[in-house]
Amino acid sequence: MTWDELQRTFTSTIASAYEATLGRLSAAIKATPAAFEAKVTGFFALLAECKANLDRIRARLPNAPRDQADAARGSPATPR
Repeated sequence: MTWDELQRTFTSTIASAYEATLGRLSAAIKATPAAFEAKVTGFFALLAECKANLDRIRARLPNAPRDQADAARGSPATPR
């Protein structure tokens, strides 16, 4: 799995979870937003921690070819 694939999968999973949660809880959140403040704050703190962990992982990855064309040319990925 490439970094780009991992990033797309993670982003897609987070977006899906957000949509599913918002769909289930939107009426309750609108009715009593203060009741959800701690949960939302905790979620964003956890999300920031996940991003920091992924950034640490990314920094340790070698510059592998970005795609099959790069691999065929023997080109490393462009550093990000």
